[in-house]
Amino acid sequence: MKNKIISLLLLLSHVFAVGEAGAIFLLIAPGASAAGTGEAQVAKVDDSYASYYNPAGLGFQDRSGFSGMHVNWLPNLADDLYYEFLAFKQPIGYGTVGGHLIYLNLGEQQGMDEFGNPTETFKSMMWAASASYGAKLTSSSSIGLNFKVFHQKLANTATGSESGKPYSTDFAFDLGYLKQFSKPEDGIFNFGMSISNIGQEIDFIDNEQADPAPTNLRLGLYKQFIINDYNKVGLIFDINRLLVAKYASMDWDNDGIIDLGTKEEGYSDPWYKALVTCWLDDWYYKYNRDYDGDRMIGGYDQVNGGFRAFNDGLEYVDQNLTIPGYTQDLDDPLFNPSGCNAGICSQSGYYYNGYNWFTDLNFLDQADEFNDLNSDGIWNPAEPFYDEGSGFVQIQSMPGGNFSDLNSNNQWDVGEPFYDDQGNMIFEGYSLDIEDYNHMLIGNSQGNNQYWIYYNSSPGAMVLVETDGQDIVAINPGDKVYNEGESFVDWNGDASHTSAEPWVDINQNGGFDRGYSKNNQNGKKEVGSKDDYSFSDELKELIANVGLEYWYTDNFVLRAGYIHDREGKIMNPTFGAGIKFGQYAFDFGYTAGDEGHARANTMFFSISMDLTPIEL
Repeated sequence: MKNKIISLLLLLSHVFAVGEAGAIFLLIAPGASAAGTGEAQVAKVDDSYASYYNPAGLGFQDRSGFSGMHVNWLPNLADDLYYEFLAFKQPIGYGTVGGHLIYLNLGEQQGMDEFGNPTETFKSMMWAASASYGAKLTSSSSIGLNFKVFHQKLANTATGSESGKPYSTDFAFDLGYLKQFSKPEDGIFNFGMSISNIGQEIDFIDNEQADPAPTNLRLGLYKQFIINDYNKVGLIFDINRLLVAKYASMDWDNDGIIDLGTKEEGYSDPWYKALVTCWLDDWYYKYNRDYDGDRMIGGYDQVNGGFRAFNDGLEYVDQNLTIPGYTQDLDDPLFNPSGCNAGICSQSGYYYNGYNWFTDLNFLDQADEFNDLNSDGIWNPAEPFYDEGSGFVQIQSMPGGNFSDLNSNNQWDVGEPFYDDQGNMIFEGYSLDIEDYNHMLIGNSQGNNQYWIYYNSSPGAMVLVETDGQDIVAINPGDKVYNEGESFVDWNGDASHTSAEPWVDINQNGGFDRGYSKNNQNGKKEVGSKDDYSFSDELKELIANVGLEYWYTDNFVLRAGYIHDREGKIMNPTFGAGIKFGQYAFDFGYTAGDEGHARANTMFFSISMDLTPIEL
């Protein structure tokens, strides 16, 4: 079910850059005349479409009438989406009532169960109904109000064990204001403002993932220039701003973790607060953001090469190492626990570095320092040597055994070291599984199920272990120091044992490594992301609509416009025309744009009729 909802909402996201809000179908601008002028309309509103753009426009209208529109919506994305709009107006003595109906058909969808298997097909749709009222405040100003109910049906039923419902019914209201600075005979000059879709959050399956209503502010100007008795030119300009304050998943306490059940997971302000805070939510709150949703800020290191001491009997493999201690062989079962994906490895937990496991880094830990003796730009571990011991010591991992119970839970846990009877650490114990180490089978000379394993990359010690076939059960510990006479792997061919380049364990985690990475699992910077936002990011969410009309008499009009939505990447020119005969008006609008753009190649057709006003 969630996959269905996601796919449908992604489709509708081409309407507006409003990933922060729900019910975004309410922002589809109706009317072929508005479509021709770049959807700029809030200060013009001289017909029944005022009930949508600015109900205050009804206050200056003294004739009853209706309007209707049909459009195949987003034709470049689907061929079964269509949008219908019907509006009316009726003077009632003091003021004018009106309203509109919206119906958006989303076509037929393929259902999926919780396992991703196709089920039955179903149809999705959305509708809204609005009742409007507009009245004059003075001879040159008016106010208006809408009350609306809207319904969204995304599927027939929920999927699998999901609770809730795949549909919602919600309520909202609009407010509008219109000011006339000059009379029509002198050339219209209007200022208009509306706030639409003021309402509560909208949810479907999960109440905790509800989205704010798409509360939208429109401000605009309309100026008409009268050239002569036959020719007029009108300029229309609107600014839109979504009044939604929705905070991303952010690390408010700066501990590198998104805490469950807190505001760090993200939240939305109620509409009455969002009227102010929507100008602050994208830049004022300076906290690192969790872009990939893994509840960890950064902590993924890029792996560009490989470096392994042993690999199925091969003593040394060098694959143009650029980061010491990692491998890019992501099919290696040793790497399954380490959280590696496509060359990027998580820094949370234990890692096998080609020789041994080492502990995890903490949030913002610094990188270890090393002395680059050979000036190759990377830290070089010691050449492995066979650390010969004096006899096997049994591994006792049951309660009362010879391990250090660091967390006092009365059982051995990965990472807890083992000691012999004299208190000497014989094994760091990152794993007892022989498959978690590169090892060399010695054969019958040492007995069955006995292996040399690479144990520690800093001194380069290999120790002899005994297994019961899979798990390590005994260790023949050496002294972790290369002693004369012990065999070693002569990587550089100089006939002498080479130790590791000197290094300082700055972050004190027991292994050489780089510091905590700023990047997430997609390679995007999260640590420090708090500094990447400014007030200009709020301005990017402003949408400009510009329109031009040329009237020849009152019967024929040509229109052009432009939609500039930087955030939504909608920068489309528009065109249109209209013919008016007496009470009837027919309009055509067209949204152009780059080939393949979701909003491009959309044609709008509408009809309007003015009726004789009813005397009350």
